[in-house]
Amino acid sequence: MASICLVVGLFLFLRSRAWRKYTPMLFAPLYAVMVWLEAPWSGTSTNPARSFGPELITHAWHGWWIYWIGLLDRSIGWRCSRRRSVAPLVPVAPPRSRDR
Repeated sequence: MASICLVVGLFLFLRSRAWRKYTPMLFAPLYAVMVWLEAPWSGTSTNPARSFGPELITHAWHGWWIYWIGLLDRSIGWRCSRRRSVAPLVPVAPPRSRDR
């Protein structure tokens, strides 16, 4: 969720010429709030790749469940949405040739 907020904020600020110059000012407060809200679940990490090394060395895997749940949840959700949105294949007759 934290990454989604950062990316959506970035796109919203960059789409307007008037707001582009304020884009750097968006990230410090947004990141601070996200770390404060997300700390109990992920250990204040917004990047699982950077958390993997220290947790591998210390064998402290307390915050990893949130990454696995998020990955599985989004994967299953995407698959279900694609199954509903894709129309079934309908056979199409080949075009008729115009022989004269």
